[in-house]
Amino acid sequence: MRHRRPVVAAVPGRELAGAARAQAEGRVSAVGVSNWPISSLQRMEALGQELPEVNQVEVHVGWHEDDLIDYCHARGIVVQAASPLARFAPAIVGAPAVLAAAAAHRKSPAQILLRYLIERGVAPIPSAHSSAYQRENLAVLQFQLDAHEVAALGGVVAACRGKAADGLAKCWADPSTMMCRHHNGFTFHCP
Repeated sequence: MRHRRPVVAAVPGRELAGAARAQAEGRVSAVGVSNWPISSLQRMEALGQELPEVNQVEVHVGWHEDDLIDYCHARGIVVQAASPLARFAPAIVGAPAVLAAAAAHRKSPAQILLRYLIERGVAPIPSAHSSAYQRENLAVLQFQLDAHEVAALGGVVAACRGKAADGLAKCWADPSTMMCRHHNGFTFHCP
């Protein structure tokens, strides 16, 4: 059996130089990062560093950073969707736009969520605990959403997550800026 080099080495920012060396030495074929904002990618560009080939971020109907997706696409960075089925926002599956598209295409809500990401040029990585779910996931390649459906799904807004008791000062409803601010001033994606 022939062993292949790892495709992606997802690493924290401070270890990116080591991953780039591993790629140059042929130990990995591509370098990826996880949850990198535009500012981190811009800093890499400003320093003349090679950009990662993949940025894995939480992206799904109701939660998408359009600026980040556009920025990555413009630079040839694959956006890989962590949690493409909105597992942290289960109400998304029952959103009217999701159910309408599912009925129109005779597909499951999960298939609509995955197809939306494909239409946006985002690579979903759903988990599938059975062969039936694997087949269902692959079937998203057999239909397309129209522009109106994509727009309607893009307009679905996830409810703000987090509690004031957790020290969260604010959580915005606009999915492109859905961030929380901790009492110490640290800004992060709402839990």
